[in-house]
Amino acid sequence: SIDWDYISVNFSADLNTIGQYPMDKYAALVAKDLSFATIGEETAKVQSISYNNIVKFVDGTPSSNDLQSIISMEVFKTSVPNYFIYPEFEKQMKNIHQDRINAGEIQEWNFWQTVAPLADDSKGQFTAFTFYKDLAHVDAPNNTTIESLKKRMNLSPEQFLKKIDGLRSLTQNCLLQYSMGTWNE
Repeated sequence: SIDWDYISVNFSADLNTIGQYPMDKYAALVAKDLSFATIGEETAKVQSISYNNIVKFVDGTPSSNDLQSIISMEVFKTSVPNYFIYPEFEKQMKNIHQDRINAGEIQEWNFWQTVAPLADDSKGQFTAFTFYKDLAHVDAPNNTTIESLKKRMNLSPEQFLKKIDGLRSLTQNCLLQYSMGTWNE
């Protein structure tokens, strides 16, 4: 169900200006290298945007800032009655993910809510990203998850799977790896 090769992620503290390119930075680039004057046209020759999504951060663990991470991206849809319940469930899951980080199973986890597109035919209303050190950790046993579910939510793995199956459906799942990136704090 993945119809793209690359995903580009840009962060902004202000959704009202997220689509505005910082023209002062563009002017400085062009002043240093005139080839940047046609960067928009050149980019359009080698890529097309297949989907654009604006999401907002809901909750997560501290960032690992590891550009070598393997990232599991899961996109979810909920039923109308579960739309407001589901984020609260994921906020409870944060503690379980923190236990997994403490055990060295994952590096970081975060949960996002779709702002746009608003249409019901969007890919999903929520997205979770789980960061792993390498592919071997993606396939590692989930012993900490099982223990944490019992301790924190008093749920067996079977009860947990039944609960999440009743709350949402998974519409996309893929593994990503950084091609390039920066961290700005």
